[in-house]
Amino acid sequence: MGCVIDLASVSKEYLLGENSFKALDDISFQIEEKQVVVLWGPSGAGKTTLLNIISGLEKPSHGEVRVLGLSLEDSDEDFLALFRCINIGFIFQSYNLVSSLTARENVELMMELAGWHDDGRNARLASELIRSVGLSDRANHLPAQLSWGEQQRVAIARALANDPRIILADEPTGNLDSSTGREIIELLRRSSEEHGKTVVITTHDERIAGLAHVIFHLDKGRLKAVDRPDRIRH
Repeated sequence: MGCVIDLASVSKEYLLGENSFKALDDISFQIEEKQVVVLWGPSGAGKTTLLNIISGLEKPSHGEVRVLGLSLEDSDEDFLALFRCINIGFIFQSYNLVSSLTARENVELMMELAGWHDDGRNARLASELIRSVGLSDRANHLPAQLSWGEQQRVAIARALANDPRIILADEPTGNLDSSTGREIIELLRRSSEEHGKTVVITTHDERIAGLAHVIFHLDKGRLKAVDRPDRIRH
């Protein structure tokens, strides 16, 4: 397996008035193809910032970010938007579904953004993805008509819609009950094992930690350790 994500001495600073805040401090690691990787740490540790930098939603203040062999920190916004649409599926903590589109239409939209313009094909594949997350009977519902767990499942279907090589998931079970959380974990596992995706997840959920090939511990913006999942302890 080859390296698909490579961070070298990455730092991220934000200006707060006349002061600066370092969200990430000299982070270096590599993630291999088809791995499930967990970013573990308390709130404020820098996990979401790290996901944003991997996806190109934010640029580092210092350091180098290479994803699928391409250097992202010097790329312009138009290139990064296209790169994400083609290569990355992002599962946001707040779902970020388009409120005026149905579940199936939200999935189809991702295909269109990735440059797939065959409407018949897109509709068929979107229906298959909606069915794969167990929502065939909710495909024509708007996000406001869906539960949190159902919205998260739509978000996962959307993240798979462009057949990305990388899935980034930000606290995917954070707002869900135990039963729905287990369903989401199973969907993420299948994305890696059955579809060959590289999956990077921020979480506090030990059940997700159990899926991981590697756990990266973050604390106050610094990489504290790299552990096997069976060694995680509080």
